[in-house]
Amino acid sequence: MANHGVEFKNRWKPTQEFVLALRAIWSGAEAEFHGRFVDFDAIWSWPKPVQVGGPPVLLGAGATPAMPRRVVEYCNGWMPLDGMHDVAEGIASLRAEVARAGRSLDDLDLSVLTGFGGFEATAMEKRVRELSGLGFQRILLVLEPQSPDTQWPLLDQFARLLRRFQ
Repeated sequence: MANHGVEFKNRWKPTQEFVLALRAIWSGAEAEFHGRFVDFDAIWSWPKPVQVGGPPVLLGAGATPAMPRRVVEYCNGWMPLDGMHDVAEGIASLRAEVARAGRSLDDLDLSVLTGFGGFEATAMEKRVRELSGLGFQRILLVLEPQSPDTQWPLLDQFARLLRRFQ
């Protein structure tokens, strides 16, 4: 963040403006944006993303009090790190915020990264089912950097786990 002239603790206002500026560029033939951190007159940018309005923007943040408002205001979804954030609390907060905004949790892209700290097949299957039950549509299994001899058996375990959910 410092390389971009922003202190880490002050990152959210610039982040919001960057996302809103990108959405303006992705959406119209001509884009203009005037904010505190992002400021440009009329520009043209082609090609546009294939997806109308641009690719989904997922907020990769913890279950903080401000997270639900940020997701609903300028993002398409949420992508926390399971085990590092209380994802159940985060989903509950998101449900309350989308209801307040007159939207549905189904409007959001809910992804989660899980599997940190090792892999035990039975426990991982249970956790994947719990995360799915909370409403996560995409569950990303993390493979920590290790030697190929260590990773291949884990990939085989991931494959067996994924087959149970097909």
